[in-house]
Amino acid sequence: MTFTPIDREHWARKEYFDHYFSQVPCTYSAVFQLDITRIRQQKQKLYPTMLYHIAGEVNCRDAFRTACNRAGQLGIYDRMHPCYTVFRPESETFSNLWTEYDPDYETFCAAYQRDMAEYGNNPGLEGKPGTPENTFPVSMIPWASF
Repeated sequence: MTFTPIDREHWARKEYFDHYFSQVPCTYSAVFQLDITRIRQQKQKLYPTMLYHIAGEVNCRDAFRTACNRAGQLGIYDRMHPCYTVFRPESETFSNLWTEYDPDYETFCAAYQRDMAEYGNNPGLEGKPGTPENTFPVSMIPWASF
């Protein structure tokens, strides 16, 4: 993992970052209506396919890989990995897992399957331990229709 610090005093986005980070802290979420016909026709699993494509978009743009590291320093990671939720219907809670992003779809999906097999049934908030700092959160409401 490479983390390139940003010189905030000379950063073109400084004014905007300071405004939203300090004065108007916010998060964002997006909801889209998706046509998943091709995913179903190819018999691909929705969740890992969705994670793969979201991670691909995140990893294509410096702005999406910009974050504060554990020391609170602002910078850009060379790669971000999805940290996603696994719903627990019996308790109506979830566990967080993460999978290392790989730009190859088959490699990513194989890593996702290994993570689900090894950590998917672990209870508690952190289902897979050792979450790296270069992750981004993804969650899906399991009862939503697509």
